[in-house]
Amino acid sequence: MTTALSKGLTDRQVLYGHILPDTLPAFLTVVALNLGFMVGGILLIEVVFSWQGMGCLIYQAVLARDYPMLSGTLTILAGSVLVANGLTDLFNARIDPRIADGVPVV
Repeated sequence: MTTALSKGLTDRQVLYGHILPDTLPAFLTVVALNLGFMVGGILLIEVVFSWQGMGCLIYQAVLARDYPMLSGTLTILAGSVLVANGLTDLFNARIDPRIADGVPVV
């Protein structure tokens, strides 16, 4: 970054040309992996504050022992986390050619 600035590049050119391509794949991976924790937190907040959503639905299904509803909602949540992680992997392969070629990133 210092070398790019000393060559006379603007801050915007350094950000989009040098910093963002290196940091974006790692940032997106961390966000996608934490999606499961965020969904769990949302479920808890919905139950505590009595907001209508997937969290209340799961809570009511547990209390009523409605196993088909419980399995359906948990399947949807698990599927959404899997889709988010898969899309993140595809996006990372598009951004970083080392990932697309199968070269291990150290």
